[in-house]
Amino acid sequence: MTSKNEVTPLLDAFMDSPEIEEIIAFPTEVIRKVAEGLGDVMEKAYHKPMQQWNADRIKGALAAIMPSDNATPDEEEVFETHYSIWRALLVHLAYEGKIPLTPKTLQPVLDEYEWVNGLSDDDDAYDDDDDPMWDMDINEDPSLPEWRESVYDDIQGYVDDWLHAFFISPAWRNHPKNGPELEQDFLEDMIHEMVDEGYNEYRKTPKSWSKAVLQKIYIRLGSTLNMSPGEWVFAVQDTKAFFTFLKQKNLLPAKRATDYLRYLEEASSALFDATEAGPETPADNDAVNQAVMQRLAAKGVDISDEGAIRMALQEMIKSGELNELLESMPVDQESDADDDGGDAALLASLDDPAQRDHLLDQADPDTKHTYLTTPHTPVLAGRKWQKKTATEVHRFAIETGIRLWMAGSQYTLPNGWLGGDVIGTVVNMMDMQYANFLLQPKEWTADPIYQMGRLMGQLDPSEGAQDILTVISAMLAFLTARGVLSQTTGAALTGALRDGFSGKEFAAPATKPGKVISFADAKKKKKK
Repeated sequence: MTSKNEVTPLLDAFMDSPEIEEIIAFPTEVIRKVAEGLGDVMEKAYHKPMQQWNADRIKGALAAIMPSDNATPDEEEVFETHYSIWRALLVHLAYEGKIPLTPKTLQPVLDEYEWVNGLSDDDDAYDDDDDPMWDMDINEDPSLPEWRESVYDDIQGYVDDWLHAFFISPAWRNHPKNGPELEQDFLEDMIHEMVDEGYNEYRKTPKSWSKAVLQKIYIRLGSTLNMSPGEWVFAVQDTKAFFTFLKQKNLLPAKRATDYLRYLEEASSALFDATEAGPETPADNDAVNQAVMQRLAAKGVDISDEGAIRMALQEMIKSGELNELLESMPVDQESDADDDGGDAALLASLDDPAQRDHLLDQADPDTKHTYLTTPHTPVLAGRKWQKKTATEVHRFAIETGIRLWMAGSQYTLPNGWLGGDVIGTVVNMMDMQYANFLLQPKEWTADPIYQMGRLMGQLDPSEGAQDILTVISAMLAFLTARGVLSQTTGAALTGALRDGFSGKEFAAPATKPGKVISFADAKKKKKK
C-alpha cells in the first residue's frame, strides 16, 4: 500500500524528457499540477505503488476524467488538456520502466481510449488487430498446443530480423523488381501473413512448417489477392529468393530451407490457378511482366485469353523456363553491385547526400527511435545531453555499421553474422556511449570503453559477448583506419576494451583525441 503521490518526485525528469515536446504549448505550472493529479487519482482509487499501475487501473484513472455527454466546450477543453498531459506522462513512465506496461503494451490502452472519446484523427485509428490478444483469429482446437503470446512475439521478432537482413542484402538489391518500394512492402506483408496463419491456425513456426501447412498457407494467400500473372511472377520469385537467402545465411537449416523451396515450387501451379489472371497489357516499366508476356506471345499463346495465359504459365513454371527467363534478365542498373565486401553501388549511395538519408532510414535497427527516450545522463563534465547530438551519433553509427559490414573482408567479424547483426551492435554501442557518457566517437576515452568491456565480460557466454567484442574491436580498427580516431587512441581504446572484458585492472593510457572528420573527408585523406 502507498500513501504518497509517486508522480511528484518524478516531475523534474518528466519536464526534461522528450515526451514533454508533445505538450510544450501548455504552461509549466499547468503541466506539473495536472501530472500530479494522475498520481492523486491512482493513490486515492487503488492505494497501489506505481509498479502495479496495470492496464485496468490506468483505464480506471482515465475514466475519471471522461467528460459527460452534455459537457460544455470549456469542459471539453479541460478534459483534452488533462488527457494530453496524462498521456505524455504515462508514455514517459512506460519508457522509464516505472509502470509494468511497456510503450508497446500501453499503446492499445491509449488508442482505445482516444477512439472511444473522439480524440483520434482517424475514425478507424483504433484497431484491435494491432494487439495479438485482441480479436485475433486463433484456432482453439484442443488437440493443438496452447497458443502463447510469448511464442507469437518471439516468432515476429526473428522474422522481422530475417526480413531486415534480406532487404539490406545484395540478394534483394540485385533481384529484379516491379517497383522496389511497393514490392518490399508486399513481400513483408506476405511473409507475415504466412507466419501468422502458420502459428495461429496450425501452431507451426517458420522453423517447423510441414509441406501440407506451407502449401495450404501459400495457396490460400494467393486466392485472396487479385493480381496479374506478371505480378504473381514477382510474388513467387520474391518468396523463393527470401527462403534461398535464409538457407545461404544458415538462418534455416539447409535441408529444411531446401524442402521449403521445393514445396513452394510445387505450389506455384496451384497458386496461379487460385489467382485472378487477367489479359491486361503490362506497364512499360514492368520489365519482367513485359518479358513474360512477350515470351508467351512468341510461343503463340493468345494473350487476350485468360485461360491460355494461366495454362502456359503453369507449363513454364514446371519446366523451369520461367526461372531461366528471369535469371537471364539484366539487373536493374540502380542496384547493380558486387556481392563481395566492396559493394560500389551501396557505398556510392552513402556518399550521395540525396540517397544517404533514405539508406540510413532503411538500415536503422531502431525504427521507433528508442535511443531518444531511454534513460540517459543529462549533464556530465560540462557536457549536456542534446537530442540533436544523440541523433547525429545514431545516424553515424548506422553508417559505420554498413561500411564495416561492406569492408568485412578486411576485418574479423563473427562467423554467420549478417549485416543487420553488425549494424545493430555498432549502433547499440555508440548510442550507449553517448547516453551514458555524452561522448561522440571522436571524443571517446579509455575509461568508458573499459567499463563497457567489463559489462560485456560479465554476460553469460550464451548471450554472444565474445562475438560482440569481436565486432566492436573491428569497429575501432575501422574508425582508426578512417581517421575518425587517431592511431594512438584507437590502440588505447582496443586495449581498454579487451582489458575490461578479461577483468584486468584499468590503467589509464595516454590517448590523443581524433579529429572531427566525416567519412567523406576521411576518404579524401586516405587517397592522399
